[in-house]
Amino acid sequence: MVIRNSLRLNKRLFGLVVMASFLILVLAISMIAYRVVSTPPKHPRILPPVQTSLQSIISSLRTSLPATYTYLYGVGPTAQTSVGYRAFGENFQVILPVMPFGIAFTDTNTSNEQTTYSDLSRVAMSMNAYLISHHFSAVTSQDQTNGLLEAVYFYQRADAVCQVTLYTELSLTCTPLTTLTNVVTQAKPLIALYEAAKPDSGRALISSPTIKESQTTGYTIARLPIYNNVGETDVNFYKYGSGTWQMVDLGWYNDPHENAGITPNCADFESNTQVRAAFAGQSCYDSATRTTGIIQ
Repeated sequence: MVIRNSLRLNKRLFGLVVMASFLILVLAISMIAYRVVSTPPKHPRILPPVQTSLQSIISSLRTSLPATYTYLYGVGPTAQTSVGYRAFGENFQVILPVMPFGIAFTDTNTSNEQTTYSDLSRVAMSMNAYLISHHFSAVTSQDQTNGLLEAVYFYQRADAVCQVTLYTELSLTCTPLTTLTNVVTQAKPLIALYEAAKPDSGRALISSPTIKESQTTGYTIARLPIYNNVGETDVNFYKYGSGTWQMVDLGWYNDPHENAGITPNCADFESNTQVRAAFAGQSCYDSATRTTGIIQ
């Protein structure tokens, strides 16, 4: 009787152990399943495309294009003063500097302008494809073409702007976006003063302003080349300390050799105390003696 009761007890304990083990197993599986479901899947990190440097782009095209189009002859790129890039929606355009990221080619096949334009147009299409393949996008809203066998195309990516100019020669000029940003920031207060004085001068194209400390302590001077309906004008500006920019009177200039070489007139610059102090030591033209002098 005792043995029979003992066996019953052992069977009951064994059942409890089995049941407990089963519950533990179920709980463990549930926890693992919860972790699998609740843990978000890991996606591979998508890296941004590697940007080929402007120098590499220019170097590659300098070599590959003449190899493909044997009629190309490399020449030094020249600044385009008839069109610029309208950066950040400003009302003026910035002329892209041709150095250090610029190349240009002429056509050795022919001297006929129409044939040259056709030849170089094929090369321009290759330039377009190459820039697009290197993450540039065409900025068609700023492209300019006319019926005189001339076309200008713009391209932009996150770090740079490029300009392809097609005329009697084909050129490519690229500029870092940081450079354009600096030019626009420096030029905005200067061009605003000019446009207030010459409101009917037409669309303004500008080169990078030259800003430097004056020979006279406390003054800063600036020169801004502007191209518009008037032609080319080198406008001078000055400021004292942290004050605002002031523009030098546009009538205070001479063209002593009548060759568009505008030079400050000594007497006019020296007649204004602040202008005289700001531009002391700069070259000027003495209308009375018809000689070059120095602002004193």
